[in-house]
Amino acid sequence: LVPNLNVFYHPKDIVAGDFYWVKRIRLGEDIWKFVAVADCTGHGVPGAMMSVLCMNALNESARLLEDADPADLLTRVSAYLRDYLLTDGLQLSDGMDISVACYNSEKQILRFCGANNPLWILNENEIRVIPPTKRPVGKSESSLAFELHELNYQENQRILLFSDGCIDQFGEVTGKKLKTPGLKKMILEKYHPDPKNHLQNIEQGLLKWMGNEEQLDDICMMLIDLN
Repeated sequence: LVPNLNVFYHPKDIVAGDFYWVKRIRLGEDIWKFVAVADCTGHGVPGAMMSVLCMNALNESARLLEDADPADLLTRVSAYLRDYLLTDGLQLSDGMDISVACYNSEKQILRFCGANNPLWILNENEIRVIPPTKRPVGKSESSLAFELHELNYQENQRILLFSDGCIDQFGEVTGKKLKTPGLKKMILEKYHPDPKNHLQNIEQGLLKWMGNEEQLDDICMMLIDLN
């Protein structure tokens, strides 16, 4: 579906609340590649049940899109989850953090919307952070509308989508969380011209850093070379 796409998926249990989503959608004369990494409430069986529901919401909402707009997609997903759960007389007490990007290779246009999770655009020298909307998909005290970011991308750029399981993980040697600066440093130090090798290097680095510490949450990463 999407060339140069690589995934590191390391659930805490056999089943997980994290998942990744990939879809090619024709809108008018254009083909858009949609990618997402999501972190649903919980892990194990409860998280897995929520992830199935949220993946169905993404698939159903994607069919209704009139434009390549990740913000519109997340708005529709929120409405789907609310309607689905309320139909059964339940309250929407669970949801997900998610980063959704779509891009058009011919026009070299990248669009992004995140619910608490950012998008990182990187090359071998630097990482640019595209911020998310500070609210989850699902129940939220925030009334913020999901914000759409659009930009033109260049050659030799990659995008990284990830759940927070990696930055919240404790390391055996330090006894501290990796956090965002630690992940950025690792990504740049482990850079490789081949995106597949690059993500494998990051995976090996994370597992080595974790050591014998207990894994606290699901970990999911998606690295895509936009060329």
